[in-house]
Amino acid sequence: MTSDNFTLDDDLIRESNRYAPLPAGSDAQMVRYLTLHRDRTVALLGEIDETLDVYRRALDAYQPKSNQKVGLIWMRESDRLNGATKPAMVRWLIRNYSGGMRWFYTELPQRDLPRRAKSCGGWALGAGETKEALRRIQTLMEQRKNLVAHWANLSRALS
Repeated sequence: MTSDNFTLDDDLIRESNRYAPLPAGSDAQMVRYLTLHRDRTVALLGEIDETLDVYRRALDAYQPKSNQKVGLIWMRESDRLNGATKPAMVRWLIRNYSGGMRWFYTELPQRDLPRRAKSCGGWALGAGETKEALRRIQTLMEQRKNLVAHWANLSRALS
Protein backbone atom coordinates (compact mmCIF):
# COMPACT_ATOMS: atom_id res chain seq x y z
CA MET A 1 0.00 0.00 0.00
CA THR A 2 1.49 3.34 -1.00
CA SER A 3 1.00 6.61 0.78
CA ASP A 4 -0.90 7.97 -2.24
CA ASN A 5 -3.80 5.59 -1.62
CA PHE A 6 -3.96 6.23 2.11
CA THR A 7 -5.90 9.26 3.40
CA LEU A 8 -6.51 10.06 7.02
CA ASP A 9 -10.03 10.52 8.20
CA ASP A 10 -10.65 13.75 10.18
CA ASP A 11 -12.43 11.81 12.94
CA LEU A 12 -9.44 9.49 13.27
CA ILE A 13 -7.10 12.48 13.64
CA ARG A 14 -9.28 14.03 16.36
CA GLU A 15 -9.44 10.73 18.24
CA SER A 16 -5.67 10.19 18.09
CA ASN A 17 -4.91 13.60 19.62
CA ARG A 18 -6.63 12.80 22.90
CA TYR A 19 -4.79 11.59 25.95
CA ALA A 20 -4.61 7.89 26.61
CA PRO A 21 -7.25 6.82 29.14
CA LEU A 22 -6.15 5.63 32.54
CA PRO A 23 -6.49 1.88 32.97
CA ALA A 24 -9.45 0.75 35.05
CA GLY A 25 -8.66 0.51 38.75
CA SER A 26 -5.64 2.81 38.63
CA ASP A 27 -7.40 5.84 40.15
CA ALA A 28 -6.63 4.84 43.74
CA GLN A 29 -3.01 4.06 42.85
CA MET A 30 -2.64 7.41 41.09
CA VAL A 31 -4.09 9.27 44.08
CA ARG A 32 -1.67 7.48 46.45
CA TYR A 33 1.25 8.23 44.12
CA LEU A 34 0.41 11.92 43.82
CA THR A 35 -0.28 12.23 47.56
CA LEU A 36 3.12 10.71 48.32
CA HIS A 37 4.85 13.17 45.99
CA ARG A 38 2.88 16.11 47.38
CA ASP A 39 3.90 15.17 50.92
CA ARG A 40 7.55 14.78 49.88
CA THR A 41 7.49 18.11 48.05
CA VAL A 42 6.01 19.95 51.04
CA ALA A 43 8.54 18.33 53.39
CA LEU A 44 11.43 19.24 51.09
CA LEU A 45 10.18 22.83 50.76
CA GLY A 46 10.00 23.01 54.56
CA GLU A 47 13.59 21.79 54.91
CA ILE A 48 14.83 24.27 52.29
CA ASP A 49 12.96 27.13 53.98
CA GLU A 50 14.37 26.24 57.42
CA THR A 51 17.89 26.07 55.99
CA LEU A 52 17.40 29.43 54.27
CA ASP A 53 16.30 30.91 57.59
CA VAL A 54 19.48 29.60 59.26
CA TYR A 55 21.58 31.26 56.54
CA ARG A 56 19.54 34.47 56.91
CA ARG A 57 20.51 34.64 60.57
CA ALA A 58 24.12 33.82 59.66
CA LEU A 59 24.21 36.71 57.17
CA ASP A 60 22.94 39.05 59.89
CA ALA A 61 25.69 37.85 62.24
CA TYR A 62 28.55 38.04 59.70
CA GLN A 63 27.86 41.57 58.44
CA PRO A 64 27.93 44.86 60.35
CA LYS A 65 24.62 46.66 60.78
CA SER A 66 25.25 49.44 58.32
CA ASN A 67 24.33 50.66 54.88
CA GLN A 68 24.67 48.20 51.92
CA LYS A 69 24.16 45.08 54.04
CA VAL A 70 22.95 42.02 52.05
CA GLY A 71 20.05 40.08 53.54
CA LEU A 72 17.28 37.60 52.88
CA ILE A 73 13.61 38.44 53.38
CA TRP A 74 10.36 36.61 52.70
CA MET A 75 8.03 38.39 50.28
CA ARG A 76 4.37 37.56 49.74
CA GLU A 77 3.40 36.74 46.15
CA SER A 78 -0.06 38.24 45.90
CA ASP A 79 -0.71 37.19 42.32
CA ARG A 80 0.55 33.60 42.34
CA LEU A 81 0.34 30.44 44.42
CA ASN A 82 -2.45 31.66 46.71
CA GLY A 83 -0.36 34.42 48.23
CA ALA A 84 2.52 32.16 49.27
CA THR A 85 5.77 33.68 50.46
CA LYS A 86 9.04 33.37 48.56
CA PRO A 87 12.60 34.22 49.59
CA ALA A 88 14.27 37.26 48.05
CA MET A 89 17.79 38.63 48.39
CA VAL A 90 17.94 42.33 49.23
CA ARG A 91 20.47 45.07 49.90
CA TRP A 92 19.54 47.13 52.95
CA LEU A 93 19.88 50.90 52.71
CA ILE A 94 19.59 53.62 55.36
CA ARG A 95 17.97 56.84 54.18
CA ASN A 96 16.92 60.11 55.76
CA TYR A 97 13.16 60.22 55.89
CA SER A 98 11.28 63.10 57.54
CA GLY A 99 14.20 64.01 59.74
CA GLY A 100 14.89 60.44 60.86
CA MET A 101 16.81 57.45 59.57
CA ARG A 102 14.83 54.55 58.11
CA TRP A 103 15.78 51.21 56.60
CA PHE A 104 14.77 50.43 53.02
CA TYR A 105 15.73 47.57 50.75
CA THR A 106 16.42 46.98 47.08
CA GLU A 107 15.76 43.51 45.67
CA LEU A 108 18.83 41.87 44.14
CA PRO A 109 18.97 39.54 41.13
CA GLN A 110 19.46 35.87 42.03
CA ARG A 111 22.59 35.30 39.95
CA ASP A 112 26.14 35.87 41.22
CA LEU A 113 25.09 36.42 44.83
CA PRO A 114 28.57 35.81 46.34
CA ARG A 115 29.93 38.74 44.31
CA ARG A 116 27.54 41.09 46.10
CA ALA A 117 29.29 40.63 49.46
CA LYS A 118 31.51 43.49 50.59
CA SER A 119 35.01 42.61 51.78
CA CYS A 120 36.79 45.84 52.72
CA GLY A 121 36.79 47.97 55.85
CA GLY A 122 34.46 46.76 58.59
CA TRP A 123 33.09 44.10 56.24
CA ALA A 124 36.40 42.20 55.99
CA LEU A 125 35.96 40.33 59.26
CA GLY A 126 33.15 38.06 58.04
CA ALA A 127 33.65 38.34 54.27
CA GLY A 128 34.58 34.69 53.69
CA GLU A 129 31.67 33.37 55.72
CA THR A 130 29.30 35.83 54.03
CA LYS A 131 30.38 34.70 50.56
CA GLU A 132 29.98 31.04 51.49
CA ALA A 133 26.53 31.70 52.98
CA LEU A 134 25.49 33.58 49.83
CA ARG A 135 26.76 30.72 47.64
CA ARG A 136 24.66 28.21 49.57
CA ILE A 137 21.64 30.52 49.64
CA GLN A 138 21.81 30.86 45.86
CA THR A 139 21.88 27.06 45.45
CA LEU A 140 18.96 26.57 47.84
CA MET A 141 16.89 29.29 46.18
CA GLU A 142 17.43 27.72 42.75
CA GLN A 143 16.39 24.31 44.10
CA ARG A 144 13.32 25.84 45.71
CA LYS A 145 12.36 27.70 42.53
CA ASN A 146 12.72 24.53 40.43
CA LEU A 147 10.69 22.49 42.90
CA VAL A 148 7.83 25.01 43.02
CA ALA A 149 7.86 25.37 39.21
CA HIS A 150 7.79 21.59 38.76
CA TRP A 151 4.85 21.23 41.13
CA ALA A 152 3.01 24.11 39.44
CA ASN A 153 3.49 22.46 36.03
CA LEU A 154 2.30 19.13 37.41
CA SER A 155 -0.83 20.64 38.96
CA ARG A 156 -1.57 22.49 35.71
CA ALA A 157 -1.16 19.25 33.72
CA LEU A 158 -3.48 17.34 36.04
CA SER A 159 -6.29 19.89 36.09
